[in-house]
Amino acid sequence: MNGAELVYNVDTNDLRYVSFRRPELGKCRILYDYPSGNLHAVQMFSSDSKTFIYGADGKYVDYTPYIKSVEEKVLENWQMPSRKKLESQKDKEVSVQIALTVNKDGQPKKIKLMKSSNINELDDSAYDAIKKASPFDKFPEKFFNEEITIILNFNFSL
Repeated sequence: MNGAELVYNVDTNDLRYVSFRRPELGKCRILYDYPSGNLHAVQMFSSDSKTFIYGADGKYVDYTPYIKSVEEKVLENWQMPSRKKLESQKDKEVSVQIALTVNKDGQPKKIKLMKSSNINELDDSAYDAIKKASPFDKFPEKFFNEEITIILNFNFSL
């Protein structure tokens, strides 16, 4: 298979999709279910950070509502440490950035600190919010990913 990409289930290692990049279509990937060979999705890359996904029915698959629901659930469970512990901090604006990888069942697979506030209590409070908010909703049926990574930003004004 020239130019084919095989996409495996991350948990079972079973082949899920066969993907082909089509040079004549620009930045495009076409995914077929395995073993049926049925069209599953078309992925269009408009930039390094922006991707559009269309299901076999030709309809746009919008990931935004799912991502927003995860962000909201995490923020609802976020408890900032007491200001007394943070008073010695010189910077008035600090932030924590975490990459959260969620599997299709809504379970956190990986939580990675991308940017530290350099204040342990603040970094820990962001981790704790994710743990308390878990598990998240299962992926909608139209999602073809086995997992997605969501970048969460926790901003603090001291």
